[in-house]
Amino acid sequence: MAWVIWAGLMVDDLRKISDSEALRISLDTLKQFRSTSELEINSVIARHTLHAELGYFSDPQIGYGLDDSERDRLIAHGRQDAAYALLNTISLMKRQKADRFLIRAGVLLLFLTFVISVYGLYK
Repeated sequence: MAWVIWAGLMVDDLRKISDSEALRISLDTLKQFRSTSELEINSVIARHTLHAELGYFSDPQIGYGLDDSERDRLIAHGRQDAAYALLNTISLMKRQKADRFLIRAGVLLLFLTFVISVYGLYK
């Protein structure tokens, strides 16, 4: 009987727990021992999805019956999707940085307008 550490729990065989139970355990453990940033939660869910697709848990696996050509196309499209998601994430981060700069500039301009207005009233 092999023992494996799964999200802080001893599980004698991962195939004895369901996909959804394993995800719940992972997320609960994350909440107990770490900050629950969206980045960490996304990482746990992505890793869990891979493990579920590899058949680590008790849920039955779906057989697709793909030939080599279909499988290769799906792998290529999966890599394309991953690259697209990464580039969109980078673009969103750049946009957020630019928006943050504009917000700070707007707040500074509003503050300076207020100071000038108050200074003009008491002059």
